[in-house]
Amino acid sequence: MKKTLLFLAATATIGGYAQNPLLVEHFNDTTNALLTNMGWYSHSGGTTNAVAVVSPGLSWTQTAYPGSGVGNAAGVVNTGQDVNKPLAANVDTGAVYTSFLIKANGTVATSYFFHYAEYSNIATPNYSSITTAFRARTFVRPGTNPATQFKVGLTFNNSSVTADTTANLTIGTTYLVVVKYQFVSGAANDQVSLWLFEDGDNIASLPATPTIGPLTGTAADLTAVQAIALRQGAAGQNVIVDGIISDRTFAFAPPPPATSNVTFQVDMNQVTAGFTTPEVNGLWNLWCGNCNAMSDANGDGIWEVTIPLEVGTTQEFKYSADAWTIQEMNDPTAPCTNGNATNTNRVLVVPAADTTLPVVCWSSCYGCAVDVTLQVNMAWEVANNAISADGIHVAGDFQGWNPGATAMTDANNDGIYEVTVNVPANSSIQYKFINGNSWGQDEPVPSACAVTGTTNRGATFAYGDSTMAPVCFGKCTDCMASLDETLQNVSLFPNPTRGQFNLARMDAASEVEVSVLDLQGKVLTVATWNAGSESLGIDLSNFANGVYMVRLTSEEGSRTLRVSKN
Repeated sequence: MKKTLLFLAATATIGGYAQNPLLVEHFNDTTNALLTNMGWYSHSGGTTNAVAVVSPGLSWTQTAYPGSGVGNAAGVVNTGQDVNKPLAANVDTGAVYTSFLIKANGTVATSYFFHYAEYSNIATPNYSSITTAFRARTFVRPGTNPATQFKVGLTFNNSSVTADTTANLTIGTTYLVVVKYQFVSGAANDQVSLWLFEDGDNIASLPATPTIGPLTGTAADLTAVQAIALRQGAAGQNVIVDGIISDRTFAFAPPPPATSNVTFQVDMNQVTAGFTTPEVNGLWNLWCGNCNAMSDANGDGIWEVTIPLEVGTTQEFKYSADAWTIQEMNDPTAPCTNGNATNTNRVLVVPAADTTLPVVCWSSCYGCAVDVTLQVNMAWEVANNAISADGIHVAGDFQGWNPGATAMTDANNDGIYEVTVNVPANSSIQYKFINGNSWGQDEPVPSACAVTGTTNRGATFAYGDSTMAPVCFGKCTDCMASLDETLQNVSLFPNPTRGQFNLARMDAASEVEVSVLDLQGKVLTVATWNAGSESLGIDLSNFANGVYMVRLTSEEGSRTLRVSKN
C-alpha cells in the first residue's frame, strides 16, 4: 500500500478520541479470561472455543493510536463461539466508524471475523440474540504466498469475498483497520467502507478514497447499528484483535505535543533606527513578520512577548520591528547564535517548564551595557609623593571587588586618575578607590556620599555612556572644589618666613586640620584651627630651611599651600 506522510514519529502514546465514544475495548484482563466475563455476549456457538484474552496486546511504535499498547488482546482464532458487545447508543443516521488493530498470528483460513449487528428486539434487546443482518463483514484470507502473507476483505453482507480485498499483508505484522457503516436515505443503499493503515502512516484523518469501498449490498439496510461482533468462522482463522474503538466520527489525531510558555525580552533602548513595534520571528511562525508582536507595558524600553513552543524543539529566531522594517544583526561567533555567517539567528532549545529568557540587547547575546569613566583626584598625593608604587586602582561589584584588577591612569599628569569600565545599562554599581592594589589601602568613603549601610561609593546609570565627575580620594567632592569654595579665602604670610608664619581666613565657621609636610610627604606637625578662630600661627623655627607643604583639611574638602623657610 502507498505510504502517507508520517504524522508523529515517536514511541506510541495514547492519542485523543471523542470524549464519549460508543465503545472502547482494550481487553484489560488476564490471559485466557473469557470475553463473556468482560461485557461481551455470546450469540452463537455456545461455549465452544470460547473467545478469550491473549497476551501480549498489539501495539505500534511509530504512529500514535489510542488503542496501541494498552491491555491485552482477543484471539478469534478458531471456529466456535461468536460474541458481540453493545454500543453505548443506537446509531440509525450518519455513520459508525470502528477501528481496531489486527495481526495474523499464522497462516489464515478464509473467514469473516468482524461485523456490525442489530439485536433481534431493537427496542428491548436481548444481548445474546442478534439478527442475521451481519453488515460490513470483514474477512481474512490467504495471500499470494499463504505461508507469509494474508489479505483483509470486506463485503456489505456476502458470506464470501473475492475481489474486494487489500494487497498482500505480512503475517505477524500489526495493522490498523477502520470499518465504516454509512446510513444513506432510502432502502437497500447503505454503504460500507474499509481503510487499512501500516505503522508509520498518518491516521489524523481518513483518506477520501477508502482502501476498499464504498460497497452496497443486495440485502436490507440495518435499522440501527447496535453492536459490534467478533466471529470465529473457520478453524485456523488465526486473527488477533486489539484496541477496538467505535464512534460516530473518526478523529484519532495524536495528542498535541507538550509545550512551554517562553517569554522573549529585548532591550530596545540603544536602538538608533526609528521603529514602532518590535517582534520576534522564528521557525515556529515561519518568519512571518509581525505575527508575534511585542509590547512594553511599563514603558521601560524592554519589549516582551510570551509564546507557547513545543518542548524539546530547537528554535532559531531573531528580533525585528515593524514587519522586518529593521532587524538585528547578530555576530555568528557569539554564543547565543547558530554560527551561520549568512543567516545568523539566535538559538533556543525549548525547556520542559515555562521560562522567561534573560533580557538581551538588540544584536547582542547579553544585556545592554554602557561605558562609565570613573575619576579620582590624587593631586595632593602626587604633590606629596604619596602615590603607591603599585598604582591607583578601583574595585567594585562590577568586577568582583578585586582590589588589583582595575588599574587607573593619569595620562595628562594632572593628578586625576581615571578608568573606563563597562557596566550593565539601567543599573547601579558600588565601588571605591584604592591607593595601591590591596585592601587596607582603600579610601575611607565619608558617610555623606556612601551607599546607605556601606562604606562604598555608589552610582546609577541609564542607557548612555557617562563620565563621573572627579572626587578627591576619601572625599565626597573634588579637591579643586574645596579650593574654590570653603577654603578659598585662606591666606598664608609671611612667605618666605624665617620661622613663624600665620594663616588667616574670613570664613571661620568650620574646624580645619592643618598639617605641615616635607616634600617627601612626611607629616612634621599637626595643629587644629578651631571653628570661630580667624587666624592660626605655625612655628617652623625648629625645622631646616626649605619648602614645606601646608595641608588644610575640613569636612568640605582640602587645600594644599606651599611655604618657604629661609
